[in-house]
Amino acid sequence: MEFNKVQECTAFLLEALKHNRPDEGHLQTKVFEINLMSAPNVAEGIFKLNLFTQYDREKVAKMCE
Repeated sequence: MEFNKVQECTAFLLEALKHNRPDEGHLQTKVFEINLMSAPNVAEGIFKLNLFTQYDREKVAKMCE
């Protein structure tokens, strides 16, 4: 993220978090935060794929508003 590599960071996290484990909820939230700020269409695509269920829904919902 330090070098503004949003696409690469997102791709890495999607692969790393593919098992949707409860202990990774904070990272799932981060994926949405990163993409809602810089690439909302990517965030929407991730939502549509229904890959994650452990993220902080309240925090992400506030960002979507």
